[in-house]
Amino acid sequence: MISSTVIITTRLKIRDAVAETAAGCLINDLGYQDVLQEIQRRTLWKINIAHETHQDPCEIAEQLATRTRLFVNPNKHLFRVNSLDTEINPIVQSGDDQYTVYLVIRDHDNAQGDSTLTSLKSLYKIDSVIDIQASELWIITIKADSHETAREIAMEIAVSRSQTQGLLANPHSQTVEFLQ
Repeated sequence: MISSTVIITTRLKIRDAVAETAAGCLINDLGYQDVLQEIQRRTLWKINIAHETHQDPCEIAEQLATRTRLFVNPNKHLFRVNSLDTEINPIVQSGDDQYTVYLVIRDHDNAQGDSTLTSLKSLYKIDSVIDIQASELWIITIKADSHETAREIAMEIAVSRSQTQGLLANPHSQTVEFLQ
């Protein structure tokens, strides 16, 4: 047996009210109207799977997503499965002076990942999953001079420091990092 890490990324089929509310707040209340071009939200599941060498870990993850309904609600989510090697590019130049930055926000206690792992083992009797980390992936397109500046602005947008600074993550209970 070997172990592999795969990523299941989910997004809503309909408009994401949380991302739209965040965009409205960032533009109208926190003063990012000149730099924030777009903001999207996804759920990111990082799953460590034990499997035989002839088994495809992405195929196993796809079965987990479609058969257990713990990761994906087919009525409201679209999803994609990737191996850890083909993960999303962390910074993309989207156009003239526009950069798309990918931020991962993870709870310190990983309660959602741990409870999903417990459900897989107890309800579905699946023991091949070793670990699950649940996170939010924020995809932020920013107007900036360089990707370094875009990263700085994205981190400023993400980490809450006061009522007028940051919005997406509580630094006391969450970790914010660029997608690697």
